[in-house]
Amino acid sequence: MSTGDAGNGGSAEAQKRGFGDLVVGEQLMGAGALLILLLVDLIGDVFADEYSISYTIWIVALGVLAAIYFHRIAGKSMPIPFRWTMMVLGYSAAALGIREVIDAIDGDYLFEGGSMPYQLGLYVGAALLGIGAYRLSQDN
Repeated sequence: MSTGDAGNGGSAEAQKRGFGDLVVGEQLMGAGALLILLLVDLIGDVFADEYSISYTIWIVALGVLAAIYFHRIAGKSMPIPFRWTMMVLGYSAAALGIREVIDAIDGDYLFEGGSMPYQLGLYVGAALLGIGAYRLSQDN
């Protein structure tokens, strides 16, 4: 399946692939989602209890990883177009990341204390998701 096939949703063209077969946009989005879920949520919130994120961006990051796994890795077809789903999730994460930055600036806790690496992880993860969505939108 070429990059141009990334827009199909429920076709029989979905094939099993490895992580190395992901296009650049999918790799960026997967890295951003993993950064948000592992560093920011699991380490920053669950283990260190320093910084927590909204469930909205958590669900978006989980949705990105689920879409990549089911469509690209497991080869399952999706009821909605994969490329469209990834772009909506990526742009949503970028918008939510911008909202988090504005909220942190407004609340005067941007990069405060022990939460700095987790805040930075969230902002970088959201940026990677947005950039990955943009890269997917540019692929034909």
